[in-house]
Formats: sequence, C-alpha cells, structure tokens
Amino acid sequence: MNILGIDIGGTSIKAALVNIATGEIVGATTKIATPSPCTRENLMEALVGLVRQSGHTGPVGLGFPGVIRNGVVATAANLGASLVGWRLAEELRQRCGLTKVTLVNDADAAGLATAAYSEGEVSPGLTVVLTLGTGIGGALVYAGKLVPNFEPARYRIKNPLGAPGEEIDAECLLSEINRQKLNLTWEQWAAWFSDYLTEVHNTLWPDQILLGGGGAHKADHFMHLLKAPCPVRIAHLGNDAGILGAALAAH
Repeated sequence: MNILGIDIGGTSIKAALVNIATGEIVGATTKIATPSPCTRENLMEALVGLVRQSGHTGPVGLGFPGVIRNGVVATAANLGASLVGWRLAEELRQRCGLTKVTLVNDADAAGLATAAYSEGEVSPGLTVVLTLGTGIGGALVYAGKLVPNFEPARYRIKNPLGAPGEEIDAECLLSEINRQKLNLTWEQWAAWFSDYLTEVHNTLWPDQILLGGGGAHKADHFMHLLKAPCPVRIAHLGNDAGILGAALAAH
C-alpha cells in the first residue's frame, strides 16, 4: 500500500509516496521551500499543491515541527504562533477531498520510521532519536514503541555566548541552522553538543542516541569530536525518516 508522506520543516517541505510494507520511497521526492511568512493560508496552499501534484487521493501523513495534541497544532516555535490551535489535517483533508489525513510531530514520525524500518538499529530498551535541522526534534522509542511529544529542544543549557549563568533553549545554540548563523567551528559546536548529550543521557538513561535530520549529513565533521556516556550513532534512514514515518502514521 502506498501512502503520501509529507515532512514539514522550518526550511523546506518534502513529500513522497511510501510503500509502507517495505519502508521504501516510491518514485521521486518533491521538495519545496517552507512559506515565509508561514501563515495558515500560505502553508495550506503549499500542502494542497504538493498533494495535487502527487495525484494521490488516499491516506496522507503530515509530519509537523511542533507538539500535536488530538490532531491540533499545540506548538509551532519555528513556524509561527498563528498556526497554534489549527486542525491542519482536517482542513487539508477537506480541501483536497482525501480519505484520511493524519498529523504527527515530525520527530515522532522519524521515531516511528526508525522503530519500524531499522531492524537491529533500535535497542530493546530506550533509544533517543534527535533530528538536527532548523530546530532540534526528538523521539523516544522504548522496546520498539514510540513515546510521543518528546521535546529535546526545550532542554535549558548554559549559554557560553551569553552572560555568566545565562541559560538558553538547546536548539537556539545547537540546531544545524543556528550553528551556521552563529558561525561556530565544529570544535565549538561539538563540545557544547557533547554537554547537551550528557544532559539528555543523565535525565533519560537511554541505551543509545541516534542522530538524524539534515545536520546528520555532515557527520564526518563532528562524530569523531563527540563525547557522551552512551553510544551515539547516525540513523541510517537519514533525512527520509520524516517522510517514511509520516506515511506510516497514516496507515
């Protein structure tokens, strides 16, 4: 069965048909820029365009960068406050005449895909999946099952660029886009990211931490610099995990 998976990010939106039985993308992946400003109207027009371009009329899964509660957008830190409270999936379903649209946190989607399609990569205990991009997303996979709405971006860490004692949300310093904006060297970023990984470990005690998202494509620059109390690996599904998991959530 093929399902359309759409991964909404702070910078880009990716869509592809997914064979959920095999976890493989069918055909080409379509990628467009995330609208700016990302109003409800602008985002809906972009999503409608992707659905119609695909020609798909069956179930659709949406991965969204924020907390999702009962099909409603609860947070949208990197897209805009106007999206909070929106029944995004239901509106897209009605606009496109679709049979079903399922909305899920984008990092949770990556976690679903990792649990379903990464046999041997997910531990019997707790695996933390961190996605590095415009923000820092995360998923908890325990014994192969997803624990939803883990928000690792909200960890408060010391701000080495601020006043003494100042704290900052982790993603404001450590996400891939902010690493670039702050012009951090890989050595600087890796040292601070290692401290963050230690904090994640000390509050959750996972068996391992998997890194995904666009930032993980640059693993050759930083993996040898990281230090953490548990194994840290690059997730083999890479940037496709969000699309795969979004489709799987709509099954």
